[in-house]
Amino acid sequence: MKNTRFILTLTLFSAFGLLFSQKQKELTAEPLNSLVSKPVSKTEFVENSAFPLQLENAQFDIKNGNAPYFLDSKKISKTNTAKVSLNNIQTVVLSSEVSQKLISLYKNYLSSEFSTQIQYAQSGKDYFAFAKIRPYRITNSNLVEELTSYNVDWTTTDDNFDAHKKAASTPFKSNSVLATGTWYKIGITKSGIYKLDKNFLKNMGLDATTFNPKDIRIYGNGGYMQPERNDAYRIDDLEENAIKVIGESDNVFDANDYVLFYGQGTNRWFYDPTHITTCLDFNIKQNYYSDTSYYYITTSLGAGKRITDRASSSSVATHSTSTYDYYDFHEQNTTNFIKSGSEFYGEYFDFTNSYTFTYPIPNLVVNDTVLAWVKVAGRGASPSTYNFSYSGNSVNFNTGTVNLNDYLGDYVALSESCTQALCNNSSLLSFSLTKQTPVVVGWLDKIMFNCRRNLIFNSTQFQFRDQRVIGTGNITNYSLNTNGFSNVSVWDVSDITNVTNQQYNINANTLEFTINSDTLKEYVVFNGTDYLTASFVTKVINQNLHAVAQADYVIVTYPGYLPQAQKLAQLHQTYDGFTSAVVTSDQIYNEFSSGKPDPVAIRDFVRMLYNRNLSTGTQVKYLLLYGDGSYKVKDRYGPNNSSMLPGWQVGGFPKENSHNPTISTVCDDFYGWMGDTEGDDWSSALVDVGVGRFLLELPVKLM
Repeated sequence: MKNTRFILTLTLFSAFGLLFSQKQKELTAEPLNSLVSKPVSKTEFVENSAFPLQLENAQFDIKNGNAPYFLDSKKISKTNTAKVSLNNIQTVVLSSEVSQKLISLYKNYLSSEFSTQIQYAQSGKDYFAFAKIRPYRITNSNLVEELTSYNVDWTTTDDNFDAHKKAASTPFKSNSVLATGTWYKIGITKSGIYKLDKNFLKNMGLDATTFNPKDIRIYGNGGYMQPERNDAYRIDDLEENAIKVIGESDNVFDANDYVLFYGQGTNRWFYDPTHITTCLDFNIKQNYYSDTSYYYITTSLGAGKRITDRASSSSVATHSTSTYDYYDFHEQNTTNFIKSGSEFYGEYFDFTNSYTFTYPIPNLVVNDTVLAWVKVAGRGASPSTYNFSYSGNSVNFNTGTVNLNDYLGDYVALSESCTQALCNNSSLLSFSLTKQTPVVVGWLDKIMFNCRRNLIFNSTQFQFRDQRVIGTGNITNYSLNTNGFSNVSVWDVSDITNVTNQQYNINANTLEFTINSDTLKEYVVFNGTDYLTASFVTKVINQNLHAVAQADYVIVTYPGYLPQAQKLAQLHQTYDGFTSAVVTSDQIYNEFSSGKPDPVAIRDFVRMLYNRNLSTGTQVKYLLLYGDGSYKVKDRYGPNNSSMLPGWQVGGFPKENSHNPTISTVCDDFYGWMGDTEGDDWSSALVDVGVGRFLLELPVKLM
């Protein structure tokens, strides 16, 4: 018989601690709750706590308002799907006062049933189904009924469907392209067309007289973060990019010859048609770990991949456009309230209570919609009101209150506003944010906006996308005003590794092309007068982590600790018989995240070795991270940045939470989640590899 007891108390441990204790139980198929039933007689709430109520043997769903749930598990086969039903239930209807408090806390998650949710996880060769059971439901009289005792009945169906793989995992390659040849690493900081001339190559150390320009190759996977979920698609190793080499036909790289390639920066503007994230059509996702993306150059592998031409479609257009979606943002990441999480804040509101941000933007479409979103953080015992205004539109919004004496509670109260207005200026947008409450301090998180611009070329390269022409079977005619400029090129950069040169027809100052628009396409327009400049980073020593066959013990080390890490591995080989792989973080980033720091890259390397040897029982058993981590994960924080090997942040939803000390924490367990559907949510992940870390900082003398 399942039983629960209603306990209301102050939670003094983190959600991560709850998870750790629960892990010990999850690996069995036995019932998790087995207390003697005790009905509720009195309830009290602890105010201003991250977990205002605690249920014995329960967990709290930090992705859903800290709503409590009970967890039950069953071991299943790989092809099973599972369902649960509750029977022999006993309940108690709570008082009106308690019911209203629970409804206030969990109104978005309560229904007329004791709801259950099934999740799947994998540990080694074993598969498990987990049932999250919500212990409250709302009665017809708008009171809350609590589940106090129950049995769980599991039913499984062998339907030949692998419930644990919603997408095919990316296969790992057997060798890296960096294994042979001579390689040079370059860095870029924004998306666009980059030019590499003879002097740039010479300064890298690449003598133009020693290679055929047709052999120039550029590899790289762009600047976005690696997907956290294991079964999400990612490019393994480095992918060759299509490039254009001017003057290569004579097989000599002359003084006037140069290379053009499209480089993708680290900021990802993603299309959000259902407005799940905000009210905007396009939202930005900044890379937490790097402001620079990297590309790799070689001339050692023969003729390289080149950009090809694509003709304009001869089909009759169903849509036409001469405007496009423009988007921009303002964000200064300077302040982290609790020294945890991935969210940083910018401008400070106190004596300065108003900020204005002005954007000169030529060719705005007047009287078309401007969508704007703003988010602020306020700290004070009373609410704070902010006024957000732009383009003749003005809106007020409020932050909540903060208990300044509660060191376990939220440090700030967050608030956001999303609004729209008609564009009233053809060349300028200006946004003003004013705090109207004097006794509360605040910080600006971010301003984002979407608007429309006319497709007019003004000598400066720009990229464009148009979500208004997307649709199954749509064929769109794009019309661009060249403004009298010649030699205009249009590249389709929707697939960054397979860029194509879009051919077009031109009549006077109007450039036109017709193309299928069933999916969102991205183009860049340029005419050779405004190229971007890359920076040389380093010559890359040959490496081949993809060829590592097996290791019991993996050490990932900050490069400065490599000799000491190798000594430690030798010690364990001598005394414990462990086979080992000792690799630097830079080596992993080169092959698993296109050179950028990213914790997913480290986990992918471990997962490659784990999966290769799981069938023989010789998979990775232990992982040691040899170097400190920090919430300051980017180079921009200077010499005081102690982040050598990044940690993965657990912060609820969003997991960028940087304002609640009981929710936001670092979870190195992330590196041990090997299951295909794991990686982005700790609540149903099982640790398959023992993970440890040496919290060392440079400079330090190691014997």
